[in-house]
Amino acid sequence: METTVKDRPIVEKTKELCATLLEQPEVKTLRADMDAFLANEELRSGYDVLSMKGEALGQRQQMGLEIPPEEMAEFEKDRDAWMANDASIKFLESQKQMQRIQDEIHQFVSKTFELGRVPEMHDIDQHCNDCDCSS
Repeated sequence: METTVKDRPIVEKTKELCATLLEQPEVKTLRADMDAFLANEELRSGYDVLSMKGEALGQRQQMGLEIPPEEMAEFEKDRDAWMANDASIKFLESQKQMQRIQDEIHQFVSKTFELGRVPEMHDIDQHCNDCDCSS
């Protein structure tokens, strides 16, 4: 038997949760900070370049290849220049906060399946203590 959430009350309640999230002042602020960043082509492009460089450096490091100090210094210089912009910092912080909200929601849903009931805050707090969800 295949179980899906299509056309079930779960979809409507999930939509209600989504609407509630979008109404929260904190989420509106986070969204505005992210949108301001996304509207800035130069910052977005810089982010993409830094991400690709950082990923390439990380892969080389994982493969045990040595990264020349001047290459690392160039990456750090580029990163520092990109981070000198308030919109960049707000974007990264907004991403982190949005991820935190998603993680909290996921914890509640996961605990519901695990416990077979709606979890209480102490259930979530205990879960975080068990898995060190302090990020």
